[in-house]
Amino acid sequence: MMNKTLIGSAALMLAVFTSCQQGGKTADKDTTVTTATAPVDSVKLLEDEVMNIHNEGMAGTIRIRSLKKELDSAITANKKAGKETAAFVTAQAGLDSANTAMNDWMHAYDMDMEGKDEAQKKAYLLSEHTKVKAVEYKINTAIDDALIVLNGSKK
Repeated sequence: MMNKTLIGSAALMLAVFTSCQQGGKTADKDTTVTTATAPVDSVKLLEDEVMNIHNEGMAGTIRIRSLKKELDSAITANKKAGKETAAFVTAQAGLDSANTAMNDWMHAYDMDMEGKDEAQKKAYLLSEHTKVKAVEYKINTAIDDALIVLNGSKK
């Protein structure tokens, strides 16, 4: 029973990781869509772009987990040495906030868009594109900030 659970968990994690590793291009074609260039029939392209941004952000959340562990270790070491920990705690809070932003966006995202016509879907996806880009930016900024703090502590 335990082996089946472990195998199932491993398979699920592999599937999630694999799906989150796909970039913003398909078949050597850039699928980036902006409000200025979105053609009338762009619902599928918009949906793909939103999901590609989501996938890139999810890859960032994997890095967030790793950085949080590094920050935990640095906080513990600095406390033992009687050194300042505020920058590490702030960086950790930024990572937590970015991770929460992704989770909140995912829970609010309406993948089915039931009851929406094409124009409503397009408007919804353009709005979600903006939101998920902001989440991705928050994730990347939090990662960069954590790396600066961690690299600064190694000098």
